[in-house]
Order: sequence, then structure tokens, then C-alpha cells
Amino acid sequence: MNINLNEFVKNLYQYANINDLEIERGREMFMQHVKITKAKATYKFYESHLRLLCDYLKENNIEFFSKITTEIINSYVLRCQKLKITNCTINKRIGALKAVIAYLNKEEIINQDFKYYKLKEIKPEIEIISMNNLKLVLEDGNRNGTRQNYLLLLLLISTGIRRTELTMIDKEYINLESNQIYLEHTKTNSPRYIYFDSTTKKLIESEMKNNNSKWLFYNPETNDHITTSQIDNFISRIKKRLNLDKLSPHKFRHTYATMLLENGATLEEVRLLMGHSSYEMTKRYLHINNKKLAKTSLAMNPLTSLLHG
Repeated sequence: MNINLNEFVKNLYQYANINDLEIERGREMFMQHVKITKAKATYKFYESHLRLLCDYLKENNIEFFSKITTEIINSYVLRCQKLKITNCTINKRIGALKAVIAYLNKEEIINQDFKYYKLKEIKPEIEIISMNNLKLVLEDGNRNGTRQNYLLLLLLISTGIRRTELTMIDKEYINLESNQIYLEHTKTNSPRYIYFDSTTKKLIESEMKNNNSKWLFYNPETNDHITTSQIDNFISRIKKRLNLDKLSPHKFRHTYATMLLENGATLEEVRLLMGHSSYEMTKRYLHINNKKLAKTSLAMNPLTSLLHG
């Protein structure tokens, strides 16, 4: 007999006329929902942030949702700040708790309101890889990496693909006629296409012929897809060999988005190609593009022409 855990708990609490729930049970129900409906990366995000905040609540004998107050969250924020944890991270943890409560309210398991102001965040400046360093990285990857590693590098540079998406490229979804790859597994759980050039196409064709796995990037020992750790290690080795201060898979993504904007792509085009769920994510790159606009304005405005023309 199959029993839906959420329905069972919902009916139990409604029957008992109790409008409260243990935090740990609510967290488990929410995580079950996330596991079924969201990407693995999203699951890991909620798992880590909720565990840390829920552990604090438990340490302070806060075991039911009705006991969560502004005062207890304030004390948690102060503790985090003493530990030099950034406001951005604190907001993520509190946001995760809000998501649990919102889900339980929606499912009518509880009926409780929880509001907490968002802490002011200092957004870290988005860093990109210079064209010169990109060239060095590409040369090093071609010289020292395997065919699979070099292909991986090409896709990181030319598509802005995320690490997790890269590991889950299914060969069945590669279209060599239209030079595109359908990404079924994405961070936002919304599939999208990425596109590759003729040079990358040749490497993809070669890899597909010599690869018996269903995955484009695979581990020969297990025939399963590679892991994000393997990608990180590959990029770290390049970083070390070239003695670069900053190099990571995500910086390729930042560089891709910035180059799109600098070369005239619209905000909507960048959003779709990057797989962002909202414009807010894409707008982070506008301040970088504005640097170029500032130089253009200073060089080409009417006053410059009058004084120096």
C-alpha cells in the first residue's frame, strides 16, 4: 500500500486540529518535494543551508514552527556575523527556511506567517578571464589535456554552460546537423539549447565515435558521466601550470555572458543562453558592460569633439 507522506501528515494534523509542526518533520517533507521536483544542485543548496539553520534552532530548543520568532532569527544572524559569515550567505539560509514555511503553508499543513527583512548585501564584483589568458588556457588544454578535456574546455568557453550541466550531456540530445545540444538537466530545471561551432563539432563527432557511454563526458572506468570535482581538478591543474591568480569553471560562464553583451546581444538573448530564471540574474553583468559604455561616452560625446576634435 502506497502512502503519500505529505498527505498523511496533513490529514493527521487537520484531524487533531493542531496547526503546528515539528521543524525537522517539515524540513524532511520539503526536502522530499525538492528532490522530486528540482535539480540536484538545488537539492544540495537547500540541504546544506537548512541543516545549518535548523541545527541552531534545535540547539536553542526551538522544535516547532510556531516557536520561530524574529528574536531567535536575530540571535542567529548575530552569531553568524560574529563568525564573519557574509550577509549574502545568511540571507540564503533564512531564505531556505522561508521556502520551507511557504511550501507547508501552500500544502495547508501549517498556517503560519514568517517574515524577516533581507540583510544588505555587498555583491562581489563579477570577475572575467582576459582574452590573453583565455588564449593561454586554450593552448594549455590542447597541449596537456585529453581530447575529452579539450572538448570540455571549448564548451565552457563558448557556451557558458554550468559544470553540472556539462557532466550530464546525453549524446542522444546532440544534433550535429544544427550544431546544438539540448540540455535536459539544468540548475533551474528548465531545459535549454546551447550551440557549438565547426571546430567543436569535429571534436564532438570524434568523441561520440570513440565513446560507448550514453554521456558525452564519461569516466572510462565506470562508463558513467564525469563529476563536477573532475572538472574542477582539470581546471585547477591548468591554473597551476599557467600560474594564474583566478581561474574557475564559473569564470568561463561570467566571461561568456560579458562578451555576449559587449558584442551587442540583448538582455533577453543573454538570459536565454545562460539559462537564467529571471532578469535579475542577467542584470548582474550590465555593470561590466557599462564600463565599455562609459569609455565610449567619454571618447565620443559632443564635448570631446568640440574640445579635441
